[in-house]
Amino acid sequence: MKKILHVAVREFLATVMTKGFLFGIVIMPVMILIMIVGMRFLFNEEAPRVEGEIAVVDSTGEVYAGLRDYLRPEEIAKRRDDFDKLLEEKLPEGVEAVIGTPMFASAQAQVIDALRSEVPALDVVELDRYTEVEEAKAPLRGGDATEGGRLALVVVHADAVVKGPDKKRAGNYDLFVREKLDDRVVDEIKRGMWNSIVDARVRQANLDRELIDSLTNVGRVRSRTVTAEGEEETNEIFNVLLPAAFMVLLFASVMTSGQSLMTTTVEEKASRVAEVLLSAVSPMQLMTGKILGQMVVGFLLMAVY
Repeated sequence: MKKILHVAVREFLATVMTKGFLFGIVIMPVMILIMIVGMRFLFNEEAPRVEGEIAVVDSTGEVYAGLRDYLRPEEIAKRRDDFDKLLEEKLPEGVEAVIGTPMFASAQAQVIDALRSEVPALDVVELDRYTEVEEAKAPLRGGDATEGGRLALVVVHADAVVKGPDKKRAGNYDLFVREKLDDRVVDEIKRGMWNSIVDARVRQANLDRELIDSLTNVGRVRSRTVTAEGEEETNEIFNVLLPAAFMVLLFASVMTSGQSLMTTTVEEKASRVAEVLLSAVSPMQLMTGKILGQMVVGFLLMAVY
C-alpha cells in the first residue's frame, strides 16, 4: 500500500506542477469572466427599429381587425411589460441573488435591452379579398426588412373560421415574409393570427371567449418541498441545472485526468522509465497508484471550478 501511495503522490505532483496544467486550469475561468464582461460590449449596439407594412388578404372578413389590434405598438409594449413582470415573479430567489450582483446585473440589463430592441411600428393593412397572391407578394421581393415597405403578407383561407361541410377541421392561413425579417416580428404575427382566428371562431359559434378562457385556464402552481426543518418553495431551476453542472464537472475531470494518465503512461513507456519503475513495484501497484493520483487531479479540478 505504501508503494501505491508513493506512485500516486508522484503522479499527482508530476501532473499539477506542469505549466500546461496550471495554464489550463486557470484559462477557462478567465475566459468565462471575459465573456461575462464582454457581453456588455457585444450587445451594446441597439437593434434597428422595425417599421413597415403587414398586408392581409382576409377571405373570411373576420380576422383582419383582430390582427390589426394585436399588432398595435402600444399592445406589443404592454405584452412585453407583462412578460417582464411575470419573469420577475417566477424567477427563483437563488437565481435573483446571482444576477442581482453588479457584474451580472449590468450585463443582464444590456443583453435584455438589446434582445428586446424597440417596439416595432407595424402598419396592418387589408387588401381586397380577390387580390392575386403573386401580385401581393411582389413587394416582398428584393431588399430586406430594414428598408421598410411591405414586410409580410398574410393570406387567410376561406375556411379558416368556419370549416367546410366535407372537412374535419377548419382551414389555416399562409404567411409570406421579406428576407431578413426579425424573427420576433414573425412570432408576433403568428401569435396575433392565432389569437384573431380563435376569436373569430368563438364568435361564429356564439360562445364567450372570456368564459372559455376562464374554464380552460389553470394557473401554474409552484410546488413546496417539505423537510424536517420545515417547508420551502421548490427551486425547480436549480433542481435541473445542478445535476447538469455536476455532470459537466465530472466529464471535464474524467477527460482531463484520463488524457493525462494516458499521456504519462505512453511517455514512461517510450523513455524506458516504466521499466525502472517496474523493477521497484509490481504492474498492479504502478497502475493503481497512477489511477489514484489522476483521480485526485480530477477532484482538484472539480474543487477549483
